[in-house]
Amino acid sequence: MLIQGLDQADTAGALAETLLAAIAAPFRAAGEEVVLTASAGVTVFPDDGMESGAILNNAAVAMRQAKQRGGGRAEIYSRELSDTSLRRLNVETELRRAIDREELRIFFQPKVRVETGRGSGCEVLVRWQHPERGIVGPDKCIPIAEETGLIVPLGEWVLRAACNQTADWLRAGLRVPRFSVNVASPQFRTQRFPALVAPALQDADLDPRFLSLELTESAMMEDAPRSIRALQELKEIGVRLSIDDFGTGYSSLAYLKRFPLNEIKIDKSFVMGVDRDVDNAAIVIAIIAMARGLGLSVCAEGVETKSQLALLKRHACDECQGFLFSKPVPAETFGKMLGAPAPARAMA
Repeated sequence: MLIQGLDQADTAGALAETLLAAIAAPFRAAGEEVVLTASAGVTVFPDDGMESGAILNNAAVAMRQAKQRGGGRAEIYSRELSDTSLRRLNVETELRRAIDREELRIFFQPKVRVETGRGSGCEVLVRWQHPERGIVGPDKCIPIAEETGLIVPLGEWVLRAACNQTADWLRAGLRVPRFSVNVASPQFRTQRFPALVAPALQDADLDPRFLSLELTESAMMEDAPRSIRALQELKEIGVRLSIDDFGTGYSSLAYLKRFPLNEIKIDKSFVMGVDRDVDNAAIVIAIIAMARGLGLSVCAEGVETKSQLALLKRHACDECQGFLFSKPVPAETFGKMLGAPAPARAMA
């Protein structure tokens, strides 16, 4: 829309909000009630550019920002928005190339038995070995990968890399624990996801019992009936299934008991203050009790202190992971941990 005669961007923004509200009003089509939502980007001539191409591009930048903030809203263009958009575009472009250029690396964080302190598994995490910036953390690239759809090929790469690395260790005669791979919501939503798991295991010649898949509450609850079918397919393959970051999203207990799960992972936001915050302690204790009633094992994430570990042990939590035991380490380091002679063996 081109609006003339306005003296400031805020006025155009208010008009955009009015337009969005009108679009969002329910109407009937073919006997059904329909609700539409829209996002709007606002830019001002000549303040934000002198050419039509620049004006349209800036409006698009503001509109993308509106979508990233949840949609159904209007955003006004600013130079900062443009700089941020350009940075994100650069990261997206480089990340696409990183997969092809083999710049991705898998790291491993041990999981231990709370009762004994002995290793029981590990979580596989991805890191980006940028040729100029070094190791790029997941907080800098995973959100962009999810927004752009790159998380699907990225997730498949991680799954295959983890299967291949585990198979290599087994062939080398090491005693390898079960490894967990995170499955992002966009990855799980693809109809073909269960069909990707079996070939990854077969190509690596790896027994499915070594693999555990971690899915979030939100991913499974988006379409619970379809999720149940997909989880059943995965279960038939022989892999273990875990619900990750439990307690941070909305769960229907009616569906939760129908999901063919093996494990619940308590989110680290509850574990971090469990030894100081009575509310966090109550939540953690309740989750452990609920899991026990459903026949599920429990893993606590983000354990950093001995007092946290002591509380988890008192309430019969099964496993935990966190910096108290080990930060995520490269495959080379974890392989040495697996091959360390007894009694110093880090993973048993």
